[in-house]
Amino acid sequence: MQKNMSMLFIIMVIMGGVNPGFSGDWLDAEEDSSDEQEVLPKQKKHFFSAIPVIKACEDNYRKKLALVTFPLQHPEQVRIDETANFSIGIPTELGKRLLVSNELLINNASHLHFYSDPQKAPEVGVMLNSNIPKARAFAQQLGVQFLLAGVIRNINTTRNKISLFNDLWIVPKVAQERWIEIDFYLYDGWSGKLLQTHHYSKKVKTKGVAKKYPFPSEQFFHTRFGQALSSILNQEVLTIRQYVCKQPLVVKVVRIAGKQIYFDAGDDILMQVGDIFSLHSALGDAIILNHYNAGKVYSHLGKVQISEVYPDFSIGIWQEEKPLLNLREGDLAISQIRVKKKQASKLP
Repeated sequence: MQKNMSMLFIIMVIMGGVNPGFSGDWLDAEEDSSDEQEVLPKQKKHFFSAIPVIKACEDNYRKKLALVTFPLQHPEQVRIDETANFSIGIPTELGKRLLVSNELLINNASHLHFYSDPQKAPEVGVMLNSNIPKARAFAQQLGVQFLLAGVIRNINTTRNKISLFNDLWIVPKVAQERWIEIDFYLYDGWSGKLLQTHHYSKKVKTKGVAKKYPFPSEQFFHTRFGQALSSILNQEVLTIRQYVCKQPLVVKVVRIAGKQIYFDAGDDILMQVGDIFSLHSALGDAIILNHYNAGKVYSHLGKVQISEVYPDFSIGIWQEEKPLLNLREGDLAISQIRVKKKQASKLP
């Protein structure tokens, strides 16, 4: 009787009537290839709602940040059935999420390659500054204070067969997992200094990303792999915002007319009449602006107060009794005192 029952069990397994204890997350190679099995139940809220909320920047300035392409360290890991361009899509999606807080102006330069050879990108935690000239050149070209680059280290898919009874293969099961590993590099645009590095790594049970769910799309972000990537992007948004909020606003001198100094930022970064900035003249490429810690030294000239604000530029008035000397176009002004909105008014 027991032998008959065992044979019946094996027949039922072969016919597909019994699943002997496997998790529902593991998918058969013979099962329906539709991605409906990978899609998780839709959430009531859009995936953007999962972005962590932090206190807004105290100075309320909108700092400029550019994102460049994130090359794949192993391009061969991209699945044949994928239409996603992760190298462009990841920085583009990250930029969209950074915009939600209205604390940053984002320049999407995902078509530009900062790390032409991903193998030469620094290891996370190793603060190498071999890319200083390149980072400064990119930031100057894009007109930003910060530059965010990245490398997609791993998106490999592994498939492992599972047997039901030790080495006896009754119905081969395929357990599929996919990695997502990304390194992020935040550069100071004025000095080229590498400010921060971040590494994220997740592994999920998944069938991958098929053509019917392109990246980025809401359907994609309801897959297990999509939700893992979304979690990484949200955490990086939080990390970037927390760091950038603590940094002073730095703007560039674009014109000098007597005691009037013109800057390359205005209402677009929420500049206000009455704001106080300190002027700094570049002395060379080998020095550090101590209180900004940017990796380059400037001489402090004095203070300027914003008198006029326009959509994309502003004008400040030299506040010192001494003559304004040694200031050149391309020099910097760093935020010192931010007037409250109710105090902001046009100067006489």
